[in-house]
Amino acid sequence: KGIVPIKYDRISQRYDFSLEWLQRKLRYKWPQNDLAQDVLVGFGCLHGGSVYTDYIFFLQKFPPIIIQRGAKILAGAGDFIEGLKHQLLERGEVFGGLNVTQQERLAAYLVGAVIFKVFEARFQKSFEAHKDTKENAKPSEEELKNFIQDSLLHFVYIPGNHDEWQRSLGFTPLAVFKSELLMFLEKSIEVCLSQGELHCPGLKNII
Repeated sequence: KGIVPIKYDRISQRYDFSLEWLQRKLRYKWPQNDLAQDVLVGFGCLHGGSVYTDYIFFLQKFPPIIIQRGAKILAGAGDFIEGLKHQLLERGEVFGGLNVTQQERLAAYLVGAVIFKVFEARFQKSFEAHKDTKENAKPSEEELKNFIQDSLLHFVYIPGNHDEWQRSLGFTPLAVFKSELLMFLEKSIEVCLSQGELHCPGLKNII
């Protein structure tokens, strides 16, 4: 009789949806109106401080991928630091004896550099387009804020188990990472704006 959407399971004596029907037969019609598209690029297990991390790829090749894909969302899936558990320092897997605080700072600068490179490319494009259409006039405060918001990635992240190792010692995972990342981005964007003789009040709140 073919595949049916509801089937009876004799062992449990219950009716349930047929997984085969859901996989093979269920279809949804595309809506007729215009669709909104979100593009997300993610990474995981950065392991800042590890001797095995491919830092060159992350800093040089990752930002162009984000730009090429047109991603507005950057997702970090944990393990931003290598940590020190399991004698990782003694085993030679951590650069220069970096402690946890230093590893979180390093991770913040790595992620911040990626976010800023994407920001710089997108902001420059928006700023140049504005100058072309407004006869080199500086953007208004509201326009500048919009340029900054549109150029910044929305960064979503969670701690991984390497980040969580320090919780048992009474430290909040990635607290240093977050504060250093915010400061790095604020200072970097301020320098970027100053090159165009621009200033944005409330930049910290935008970031």
